[in-house]
Amino acid sequence: MSNMYSGWQSLADDVVRQRRWDRELPAAVKSAYRAAATRGQVDVDFGAGAVTLGAATPRLDLSGEGPMRVPTSGPVQWSALDQLPRCTALTWAGPDRGLAHALADHPIVSSLTWRDAPPVVDLADTGLQHLSLAGADVREVRLPRSLHGLELAAMDRGLTVYAADDGRWLRLTLTGADAATTIPAGLHGVREVALDGSGTMSAAAVEELKELESLRIYWRKPPGHLVDAAALASLTYLAVIELVDGYGLDADTLPDLASLTQLSISGLPDRSRHP
Repeated sequence: MSNMYSGWQSLADDVVRQRRWDRELPAAVKSAYRAAATRGQVDVDFGAGAVTLGAATPRLDLSGEGPMRVPTSGPVQWSALDQLPRCTALTWAGPDRGLAHALADHPIVSSLTWRDAPPVVDLADTGLQHLSLAGADVREVRLPRSLHGLELAAMDRGLTVYAADDGRWLRLTLTGADAATTIPAGLHGVREVALDGSGTMSAAAVEELKELESLRIYWRKPPGHLVDAAALASLTYLAVIELVDGYGLDADTLPDLASLTQLSISGLPDRSRHP
């Protein structure tokens, strides 16, 4: 079907991305995307030597850990992305070095993983829909209105995020979460949050999210404790809770939640053999 964007993964995102394909992407971008299906191999050079790739390559690792070479310093030849008009996902590491401008010029790129990011990250003019960001020095992040999924890892507690409607349209994931984790300033409108991290996490992290509808907590280490669970009682819109590997939980950990419509629990301790 020549007028459709193929290759997207989740059904919900398919709908959003098809709408974006139909209404937002320039005609030249869509034409190049279609043509790349039959172009075969191309030589791609970001300034550190050419590498032969398929013109239909969907993902590109420019962090230094993949086969694609990028100069360790100096300018990056971002025009090389023109050779990969089906590339929708990039991985990058370190300072910006023209990355944000390149993404703005290549709106087909909808997903970015950025490690060791600099203090200021400005992606407001890009067409990104998903961003995974890590960097202990990051203090300020500016997001495009198109963004729907935001994953933050190893963030400073002083981080400020500038997002449309205080993040109301974002699915926020905080990886490496622990009992001291807080929601970054600027995201108090978020309605979907996932905490993914250590053996003890605190529900107080989401206490100020008065519009919160969905909370998912994934414990990656024992003991699987949730502290300050009473904080959830003030969230009058909280309808969905998912708890994974909470082996330190018991039957009365969660407070009464009148708004709750779905509770999913995976990995609870077996206390049936204890009086």
